[in-house]
Amino acid sequence: MHCAAETREGSVTRAPDEETVETEGHTIGWARWYDAFVHVATLGRARKIREKTISLAGVGSGEDVLDVGCGTGDLTMLARKRSGSAGRITGIDPSSEMIRVARNKATRKSL
Repeated sequence: MHCAAETREGSVTRAPDEETVETEGHTIGWARWYDAFVHVATLGRARKIREKTISLAGVGSGEDVLDVGCGTGDLTMLARKRSGSAGRITGIDPSSEMIRVARNKATRKSL
């Protein structure tokens, strides 16, 4: 899985350190609590909703996926699981904090 920029090997090459003028004030600045919020807001159905999204998108083995507004990367990582190592999966988000959380999750999961 790739966040911000990517390579075929799957390493994360870059995440912006600061918000740009174009996104300042328009991005989520509470990424570390985002997943807990989503869990509560979806009544614990977030994973099921994301799995349905991947199915509806038709992501299959070897597919390339661009997840725009990837947030903390959960949908992006499900796309990686469905696509397998042959696919190129890229997640982008205007919030550098979200990208950092997604990057940390991907590292913990060895993606």
